[in-house]
Amino acid sequence: MSEKSNSQLDAMSREDLLRYCKSLQQDCLQLNDRLEFAEERFNVFADNIQAAVYILDEDGKIIYGNPFLTTLTDYSNAELLQLPGFSLIHPDSRAMAVEINQARLRGEDVPNKYDLKLQVKGDKVKWVELHMTKFKLHGKNFTLGTSIDVTARKASAAELRRSEEKFKAFTENLQVMVYTYNDEGKFTYANKICEEVTGFSREELLQMKLDDIFHEDYKKIARSRARQRLVSGRERSLFFKCK
Repeated sequence: MSEKSNSQLDAMSREDLLRYCKSLQQDCLQLNDRLEFAEERFNVFADNIQAAVYILDEDGKIIYGNPFLTTLTDYSNAELLQLPGFSLIHPDSRAMAVEINQARLRGEDVPNKYDLKLQVKGDKVKWVELHMTKFKLHGKNFTLGTSIDVTARKASAAELRRSEEKFKAFTENLQVMVYTYNDEGKFTYANKICEEVTGFSREELLQMKLDDIFHEDYKKIARSRARQRLVSGRERSLFFKCK
């Protein structure tokens, strides 16, 4: 954009001044076109992405939210813009969220991605994966955020943990060896009896492969049975001698 000092403007003729004003006007129109184009591209992106996109002011108040934010929270856009800062954050997570946001605005090194618990309309609880970044506009700090709903993932993980706890509680009381191993044959779990039978501690077993505990006379047949099990999916009994 053209720039001139006051002394230069005073020395300009009327025609030169008109040309200069016209040039400034043209520069402003071009800048406005670029801004409108950038805003249009942002809106097209934000309105169609299957994640909540929003902008927060320095107090954590929502000043912009895309359509998916209303889907996630069950609040209308007008309601979202009236909410106090950080009011969507569940009380269990609010102090952490405020602390991280303030540290980010101060320029400190904080995580830009983390999971957070929300309390949406109707006091329903949802989990989201947050991605946050700071930007400055007209001398003020703002935060651009995206949130992905991970409530189902959290529920599945919790159910898996409960199942694993039940499995371990059951197998720890059995007087037979119970163990699991991965595709590479490495132990992923061994109950207490495995320690007594093999002589290895549980920590040692979890660093070993299944055929590490077999006597040399039985390793070949054990490996063959393992390959057959992977192909057929059927369990077969195997008697073996430990080292």
